[in-house]
Amino acid sequence: MTLVLKTVRLFQHISCNVRMASTSFIKEGCAEVMLPDGVFYNPVQEFNRDLTIAVVNQFGKLHRREAILKMKDKMNETPDFPRGLKILEALAASGIRSVRMALEVSNVSSIIANDLSPEAVALIQKNVTHNNVGSIVSTVCGDAVDLMHQHRLLKERFDVVDIDPFGTASPFLNTAVQCLRNGGLLCVTSTDLAVLCGSTPGTSMGKYGGMAIKTGSTHEVGLRILLNGMQLAASQHGKVIEPLLSLSVDFYIRVFVRVWSSPISVKAIAAKHGICYICPGCLAYHIQPFGEAVNTSKVVTAAHGPPIGPQCIECGSKFHVFGPIWIGPLHSRTFLHEFLSDLGYPPKNVNNGTSSCLNGENHSSSTQLDTSTGSDKSKVHVSTHNLTNKNHGTFKRIIGMATVAYEELPDVPLYYITDQLASVFGCTIPKQPDLYSCLLNANYRVSCSHADKNSLKTDAPHSFVLDCFRSHCDRIKHKIERPDLESNDEGNSETEINVASKVSVRSRRRSRRKQHADGNLEISSDMEETNIESNSNVSHSQTVRIRLRTRPINPSVSFTRHPLAEPPSKNDGLVRYQINPEKYWGPKSKPRMKKTSP
Repeated sequence: MTLVLKTVRLFQHISCNVRMASTSFIKEGCAEVMLPDGVFYNPVQEFNRDLTIAVVNQFGKLHRREAILKMKDKMNETPDFPRGLKILEALAASGIRSVRMALEVSNVSSIIANDLSPEAVALIQKNVTHNNVGSIVSTVCGDAVDLMHQHRLLKERFDVVDIDPFGTASPFLNTAVQCLRNGGLLCVTSTDLAVLCGSTPGTSMGKYGGMAIKTGSTHEVGLRILLNGMQLAASQHGKVIEPLLSLSVDFYIRVFVRVWSSPISVKAIAAKHGICYICPGCLAYHIQPFGEAVNTSKVVTAAHGPPIGPQCIECGSKFHVFGPIWIGPLHSRTFLHEFLSDLGYPPKNVNNGTSSCLNGENHSSSTQLDTSTGSDKSKVHVSTHNLTNKNHGTFKRIIGMATVAYEELPDVPLYYITDQLASVFGCTIPKQPDLYSCLLNANYRVSCSHADKNSLKTDAPHSFVLDCFRSHCDRIKHKIERPDLESNDEGNSETEINVASKVSVRSRRRSRRKQHADGNLEISSDMEETNIESNSNVSHSQTVRIRLRTRPINPSVSFTRHPLAEPPSKNDGLVRYQINPEKYWGPKSKPRMKKTSP
């Protein structure tokens, strides 16, 4: 037995030397770390790390400002310099995130980089020494849940906790909310999008307390399922969450929330949770909250429902149900405005009809403190930490995605996918400015979502959205039948008449494609009078299509180009939706590590 143990140890020693011999150095941000073969590192997640550094930096400024104001109120005199941030990276792997935080985040007092693998901890220590941040970063080898549980006492808590696991973040949420100070920042990554987006509804219910199904707004549903699970974990300890930024990125979800100790607010969280009914036929969705907030939103009453009947009134399909989901805001517009402004790209005013409350919520958090008014003595001057493209390789994408998130309607959960709606009608996809103009001309609010470039987020009733597509079908039909009389929205009718021959060729091709999309199903005007549901030769999807395309045209639908049809982020040419970052990109294989004894 002794000979066997010696042989195993010799093999481990040789393999370790081989790995260290093939060590490569990676430069990211201000850090340079060594990565032996077999160590988990995904270069595609550089955006995740860049975004985290930027958000933690902004949170540090906010934390300092709040600490100064709090000390002013208590002492009524000039306060001392507040303490720095205490940060925990619970699953550090190579330690690149902790090293970058030590180098790039201002006002940091200490960082703990933890990992379960002794080999990973040894590598983290080498990277810490290599970057000369040993005075800030300390390493711990242990289970992340146990470590966070050990720091649940008030004096031991952290200001920032970062959780970036391989797969689900569910096992870490309960202890993560316990080891945070009041108003602390919780950064969570979850890469199990197959679960959060509805591939396995039962699994999402078991892990996050909400059932996810495949819908049009799949990725936002995943975000709201995760936030629902985070709030459920926080509620057990008398705490509530306040999302600052929630993004669905590439193959993972990344959320930044503040955690507040407020047992009174916990009693009213029912107003921010609900279930959703979705129609598989015409894609209508209806939100049913569990409660209704009263006055200060710290008191909640039972909500009235259900919002729909057993069948969809538009197409007759039966509804699917999923949830519970988080139905509160995904982002804090106040935080995002300061975040983008400090990065040098302040967002333009979103003139899509949103209310003066930037956040769209009534929770009185200190992120909404206004220090820009009053006397000069009451102003707090905070030195900014410059974040440039040199420190962030994905700087342009950070600006673009954060701006799109800022432009989203804060009080409208979920969204439509325009190409899916067009598929329901069996028509071409309308241009986004045309569709947005229809809704804006009818005095409805509209925006896109950061999760999908073909998204449509609006407070218009579903019936009016269908009216827009019904009018679009009639508009396309008119263009196909009378191309010589067609005039575009810009008024260039003479140009189109000159190319009438080319238009007629294209129209015939579109007509053939349209007939193929309709399944060679001829839709005539007299079908509205027939009982289409009694025809066994017509599938349910064709029945829905006939019913929608024979609905009366709404005369109030106008395709006149609205001046706000293009969002400011698109007009400014920002990187709103990233293309594939590299070949064969995606989640990497699970890191190999030795099994540790219990």
